[in-house]
Amino acid sequence: MIRDTLNRLWNKLTNWIRRDLVLSISLGAAALLSLIKLPTPVDLDFKVLITLFNLMIVLKAFEQLNLLDAIAIRLLRQLGSERRVALGVVGLSFFSAMLITNDVALLTLVPIALIVGHRGHYPVIRTVVLATLAANIGSSLTPMGNPQNLFILTRYALSAGNFFSVVAPFAGFGGAWLIWLSTRLPSRQLSIDLKIPDHPHPLQLLPWVLSFGVIILSVFGLISDLTTLGLVLAVTLLVRPKLLIAVDYGLLATFVGFFIIVARLSEIPAVIALMQSLLSTPVTVYFSSVLFSQVISNVPAAILLSEFTEDWAPLLLGVNVGGMGTLIASLASVISYRLFLKDHPGEAKPYLKSFILYNAAGLLVFGLLGAALVYFGFGD
Repeated sequence: MIRDTLNRLWNKLTNWIRRDLVLSISLGAAALLSLIKLPTPVDLDFKVLITLFNLMIVLKAFEQLNLLDAIAIRLLRQLGSERRVALGVVGLSFFSAMLITNDVALLTLVPIALIVGHRGHYPVIRTVVLATLAANIGSSLTPMGNPQNLFILTRYALSAGNFFSVVAPFAGFGGAWLIWLSTRLPSRQLSIDLKIPDHPHPLQLLPWVLSFGVIILSVFGLISDLTTLGLVLAVTLLVRPKLLIAVDYGLLATFVGFFIIVARLSEIPAVIALMQSLLSTPVTVYFSSVLFSQVISNVPAAILLSEFTEDWAPLLLGVNVGGMGTLIASLASVISYRLFLKDHPGEAKPYLKSFILYNAAGLLVFGLLGAALVYFGFGD
């Protein structure tokens, strides 16, 4: 009986680890490093955690109101070819990721793209891969587009002008590149029959749109994060209290783990010496952030490297460019891969082949472009 109980507990543990490997690694590593020194409140960036929580509440409200679903399906019904569908999905992914994060954009749009592929009887791999690239590139333009942007803007107390001056060239050239790639797809005609979900009533959207606006003001330091938290909690409790259960607390716990890991590593002399040698110039900060993103993903790369450098501009650009490349460089890419594989379980190899091809090309082109921008623009 004891053995059966232990086996069940072990199976539950391994299943939980498989479901959220990043969270498991983050908390596991944080627990091990806490044996060196126990965590303290100083280790955590509460402004980032509070802002992330506020954003997740509001974005979950938009998701439950089917806002993006209604817009996307209404648009795609008007498009009659594979090329136009790709342009529509890529465009929606690019622009929506700026406001609702790359993860939420892909969680909404990839399933719709898969349905369109089934109804239109055409291979959807390239459309999904390009939509993933679009979400990662588009999300780079705003602080709320992805977690690394939010963290860096908060960590270095950047002004709006400083922030946008670094990310705008990458997002602009990236958007043009995505349009060019989408126009290379076949122009075969499709017949798409999708039911349009009901649009949310404007009064249903109003409290969340206003809350979103207040969050943006708090991101740039115009309103205190605690005031914003109080407002968001009040709106949630009054309008849709069940959202408090729907928040991805695993993501918050992952960030807590990252903060503890970085705090402990930054106290180890050998790590300090290594990082100081790696991050000695803006160019090396840029390339280190790109390369670290390929191995540990761009969010933990941003948190780790920020502890050892004040060169925020090459770090910001590097972790966004570094979202291209390997599958784990951006967790949004993992989301798309899982969604596609769930719908097409036997097509992992062709998907990864297409993903690697487009991402390697993007990393090469924008990696060099970013290096030139850092060298000539930020290297003074």
